[in-house]
Amino acid sequence: MESKPFSCQICFEEYSKERKPMIVCKEGHSVCEHCLKKIDSCPFCRSSFENFESILNRDLLQSVEEMKEKKKLSNVPIIPLSELKVAKESFALGGSADIYKAKWGNNLVALKKMRIQTNQKLRNQFENELQLAVKLNHPNIIKIYGMVEYKKSFGILMEFGEQGNLEQKIPKLSLSKKIDYSLKIIDGIKYLHLNSIIHRDLKPQNILISNDQPKICDFGLSKIHEHTMKNTTAFVSFGYSAPELFQQGSIYDSSCDIFSLSMILFQMFSKKKPFQDENAFDIPQKIKQGERPEFPNHFPKELIEVIKKGWNQNPKERCSLNEFIQCLDQLKRKRRRVNGITKKEEIEKTEEIQIKEEIEKTEEIQIIPQFQIFVKDLHGKSFSFFVDYEETVEDFMNEVYQNLGIPKEQQRLILKGKQMRIGKKFKDYPIEHGNTIYLVLRTPGGLFKN
Repeated sequence: MESKPFSCQICFEEYSKERKPMIVCKEGHSVCEHCLKKIDSCPFCRSSFENFESILNRDLLQSVEEMKEKKKLSNVPIIPLSELKVAKESFALGGSADIYKAKWGNNLVALKKMRIQTNQKLRNQFENELQLAVKLNHPNIIKIYGMVEYKKSFGILMEFGEQGNLEQKIPKLSLSKKIDYSLKIIDGIKYLHLNSIIHRDLKPQNILISNDQPKICDFGLSKIHEHTMKNTTAFVSFGYSAPELFQQGSIYDSSCDIFSLSMILFQMFSKKKPFQDENAFDIPQKIKQGERPEFPNHFPKELIEVIKKGWNQNPKERCSLNEFIQCLDQLKRKRRRVNGITKKEEIEKTEEIQIKEEIEKTEEIQIIPQFQIFVKDLHGKSFSFFVDYEETVEDFMNEVYQNLGIPKEQQRLILKGKQMRIGKKFKDYPIEHGNTIYLVLRTPGGLFKN
């Protein structure tokens, strides 16, 4: 019988913690501990056990365990480096990696190469965390394609954010775009939490923009960062991390992401980084002592209380993601025109350029009335919405999602026998006050159901 790799040459059983390999001679030959009891000399070199005391072959046992672990993790795609055309220079630096542009087939991707030299144990840990990440599929989560192996390190191949990160975009965002981005970021965080992933390092730099969509990255690899840094608190981001993350060995849960989200929203709507005037190394202590950024006068009042609740010192007192959604939706609705009247005192005061744009549009907006429509499913249940003629079908589908919980990609809206299309506005359809839109659900297979 031919022996298996890492197996005993006598019984041909694979070594394990229950069937340990034992060194039986000066040449280093091994047999399992069960067979050792049945023989009195090495089966390979025939040397006697008389003057040799057998010992555990720790290196062989470790290799066996690592091999077993690797077999379990074989569902993580391993992408050969030969399939990639990688740029010579990195375009960004992370806390533990260099990030390169790469061409993979016809796709432009990002390759995040870890700087550390790795052993098999760390590589297995990396694969273990990555196997969940590659399964995630959400429009506001960066897609992870798989793992790239180097001789002494490894990397992650992921979707490329061609429009930079959120921090770079914030100064140019309009108020409506800030609301839109915020809701999508929250949707991404909710998806991570539903998949039992706590990000722990949410910040504007870790939210990439691609096709005008915010996409969360650097999630689910916290233990890799821990191996890279000297301690578990070193990788947290000053100004965005919850106080419990600055306490080494402390217990934390998904509420630490709620804290970070609050800081991100503060920066988005104030255009000011949290604690931007403070020394970076003083910030952790200030956060642990309960200090928080001050809201500027122009900050949207609808968001102040929910942000304060979100960055509460006590994790148990922090708000839910749904509370953020409700307040952002309230701010979004406030911007809509009630009964066709635009009040100058309601014009947003957050940015001078927005004030100018709103005033210029006043006459046009005054003639666009808001009207009520009904969405009815095929079971006859109706839901009331207020819209205006300038609203896009896509924005309305987002409203349906926020209020009814039906994802946009599963919605099919039928008005007077015709499907309403993304890219169109309500003014493109013969719609009137009191009309009914029928909602049909698209199933994953492409069919439709009531």
